[in-house]
Amino acid sequence: MKYYSTYSEELVRNIINEMNSMDVEYLGKPLSSNTFPTITAFIQNYLIQNESIYSYLLQKKLINSKCPYTGETVDSTNPSWGVYGRYIFLSNRGMQLMKREVEDQMLKETGVVYDMDKQNSRNRKVNGSAKVLTYMFYALLAWLLYKGCS
Repeated sequence: MKYYSTYSEELVRNIINEMNSMDVEYLGKPLSSNTFPTITAFIQNYLIQNESIYSYLLQKKLINSKCPYTGETVDSTNPSWGVYGRYIFLSNRGMQLMKREVEDQMLKETGVVYDMDKQNSRNRKVNGSAKVLTYMFYALLAWLLYKGCS
Protein backbone atom coordinates (compact mmCIF):
# COMPACT_ATOMS: atom_id res chain seq x y z
CA MET A 1 0.00 0.00 0.00
CA LYS A 2 1.17 3.50 -0.78
CA TYR A 3 1.56 5.64 2.37
CA TYR A 4 1.87 9.42 2.67
CA SER A 5 3.00 9.71 6.27
CA THR A 6 4.11 7.59 9.20
CA TYR A 7 0.62 8.21 10.59
CA SER A 8 -0.93 6.60 7.48
CA GLU A 9 1.18 3.52 7.95
CA GLU A 10 0.39 3.34 11.68
CA LEU A 11 -3.34 3.86 11.09
CA VAL A 12 -3.59 1.10 8.49
CA ARG A 13 -1.58 -1.27 10.69
CA ASN A 14 -3.84 -0.52 13.71
CA ILE A 15 -7.04 -1.03 11.71
CA ILE A 16 -5.77 -4.25 10.15
CA ASN A 17 -4.67 -5.59 13.54
CA GLU A 18 -8.03 -4.67 15.08
CA MET A 19 -10.02 -6.34 12.29
CA ASN A 20 -7.82 -9.44 12.21
CA SER A 21 -8.08 -9.81 16.01
CA MET A 22 -11.86 -10.09 15.51
CA ASP A 23 -11.48 -12.47 12.53
CA VAL A 24 -13.03 -9.93 10.15
CA GLU A 25 -12.08 -10.78 6.59
CA TYR A 26 -12.22 -9.05 3.23
CA LEU A 27 -13.36 -11.21 0.31
CA GLY A 28 -12.79 -14.33 2.40
CA LYS A 29 -9.21 -13.49 3.39
CA PRO A 30 -7.61 -11.81 6.41
CA LEU A 31 -6.67 -8.19 5.82
CA SER A 32 -3.07 -7.24 5.11
CA SER A 33 -1.35 -4.08 3.95
CA ASN A 34 -1.22 -5.68 0.48
CA THR A 35 -5.01 -6.10 0.25
CA PHE A 36 -5.45 -2.59 -1.18
CA PRO A 37 -3.02 -0.70 -3.44
CA THR A 38 -3.69 2.74 -1.93
CA ILE A 39 -5.10 4.43 1.15
CA THR A 40 -7.95 5.69 -1.05
CA ALA A 41 -8.89 2.15 -2.06
CA PHE A 42 -8.73 1.12 1.61
CA ILE A 43 -11.05 3.98 2.62
CA GLN A 44 -13.50 3.63 -0.25
CA ASN A 45 -13.67 -0.15 -0.50
CA TYR A 46 -13.31 -1.18 3.13
CA LEU A 47 -13.69 1.49 5.81
CA ILE A 48 -16.88 3.07 4.48
CA GLN A 49 -18.64 0.20 2.69
CA ASN A 50 -19.60 -1.85 5.75
CA GLU A 51 -21.67 0.11 8.27
CA SER A 52 -20.68 -2.17 11.18
CA ILE A 53 -16.97 -1.82 10.47
CA TYR A 54 -17.29 1.94 10.00
CA SER A 55 -19.25 2.35 13.26
CA TYR A 56 -16.84 0.14 15.18
CA LEU A 57 -13.77 2.04 13.95
CA LEU A 58 -15.50 5.34 14.68
CA GLN A 59 -16.32 4.19 18.22
CA LYS A 60 -12.69 3.09 18.72
CA LYS A 61 -11.60 6.53 17.42
CA LEU A 62 -9.50 4.91 14.72
CA ILE A 63 -11.13 7.13 12.10
CA ASN A 64 -12.23 10.77 11.87
CA SER A 65 -9.93 12.27 14.47
CA LYS A 66 -6.94 12.58 12.12
CA CYS A 67 -6.57 12.68 8.35
CA PRO A 68 -5.68 9.18 7.15
CA TYR A 69 -3.22 10.66 4.64
CA THR A 70 -1.39 13.32 6.62
CA GLY A 71 -2.15 12.69 10.29
CA GLU A 72 -3.46 16.25 10.73
CA THR A 73 -6.27 16.69 13.26
CA VAL A 74 -9.67 16.80 11.52
CA ASP A 75 -13.33 17.17 12.43
CA SER A 76 -16.67 17.70 10.72
CA THR A 77 -15.61 21.15 9.48
CA ASN A 78 -12.95 19.58 7.25
CA PRO A 79 -13.44 18.25 3.71
CA SER A 80 -14.77 14.71 3.66
CA TRP A 81 -15.43 11.78 1.37
CA GLY A 82 -18.48 9.70 2.02
CA VAL A 83 -21.10 7.29 0.83
CA TYR A 84 -24.29 5.91 2.43
CA GLY A 85 -24.20 8.75 4.99
CA ARG A 86 -20.81 7.63 6.30
CA TYR A 87 -17.89 10.04 5.96
CA ILE A 88 -14.13 10.11 6.38
CA PHE A 89 -12.86 13.58 7.28
CA LEU A 90 -9.71 14.71 5.49
CA SER A 91 -7.28 17.59 5.65
CA ASN A 92 -7.11 19.83 2.58
CA ARG A 93 -3.88 18.08 1.57
CA GLY A 94 -5.50 14.68 2.22
CA MET A 95 -8.42 15.58 -0.05
CA GLN A 96 -5.98 16.52 -2.82
CA LEU A 97 -4.15 13.20 -2.41
CA MET A 98 -7.44 11.28 -2.53
CA LYS A 99 -8.54 13.14 -5.67
CA ARG A 100 -5.24 12.38 -7.37
CA GLU A 101 -5.44 8.68 -6.48
CA VAL A 102 -9.05 8.42 -7.72
CA GLU A 103 -8.22 10.21 -10.96
CA ASP A 104 -5.08 8.10 -11.50
CA GLN A 105 -7.01 4.87 -10.85
CA MET A 106 -9.81 5.86 -13.26
CA LEU A 107 -7.29 6.69 -15.96
CA LYS A 108 -5.47 3.39 -15.39
CA GLU A 109 -8.65 1.28 -15.40
CA THR A 110 -10.69 3.02 -18.10
CA GLY A 111 -8.36 5.28 -20.02
CA VAL A 112 -10.75 8.14 -19.21
CA VAL A 113 -9.54 11.33 -17.58
CA TYR A 114 -11.79 11.78 -14.53
CA ASP A 115 -12.19 15.14 -12.78
CA MET A 116 -13.30 14.42 -9.21
CA ASP A 117 -14.00 18.12 -8.50
CA LYS A 118 -16.33 18.39 -11.48
CA GLN A 119 -18.07 15.11 -10.62
CA ASN A 120 -18.60 16.12 -6.97
CA SER A 121 -20.02 19.48 -8.06
CA ARG A 122 -22.39 17.73 -10.48
CA ASN A 123 -23.45 15.24 -7.78
CA ARG A 124 -24.35 18.04 -5.36
CA LYS A 125 -26.52 19.70 -8.00
CA VAL A 126 -28.50 16.61 -9.01
CA ASN A 127 -28.55 14.65 -5.77
CA GLY A 128 -31.93 15.99 -4.62
CA SER A 129 -33.69 15.34 -7.90
CA ALA A 130 -31.99 12.01 -8.54
CA LYS A 131 -34.47 10.09 -6.38
CA VAL A 132 -37.46 11.69 -8.08
CA LEU A 133 -36.04 10.90 -11.52
CA THR A 134 -35.32 7.31 -10.48
CA TYR A 135 -38.90 6.81 -9.26
CA MET A 136 -40.25 8.40 -12.43
CA PHE A 137 -38.06 6.12 -14.56
CA TYR A 138 -39.31 2.99 -12.79
CA ALA A 139 -42.92 4.17 -13.00
CA LEU A 140 -42.51 4.75 -16.74
CA LEU A 141 -40.80 1.38 -17.16
CA ALA A 142 -43.63 -0.38 -15.28
CA TRP A 143 -46.21 1.42 -17.41
CA LEU A 144 -44.43 0.45 -20.64
CA LEU A 145 -44.19 -3.16 -19.52
CA TYR A 146 -47.88 -3.14 -18.61
CA LYS A 147 -48.80 -1.65 -22.02
CA GLY A 148 -46.57 -4.10 -23.85
CA CYS A 149 -48.14 -7.09 -22.10
CA SER A 150 -51.73 -6.04 -22.73
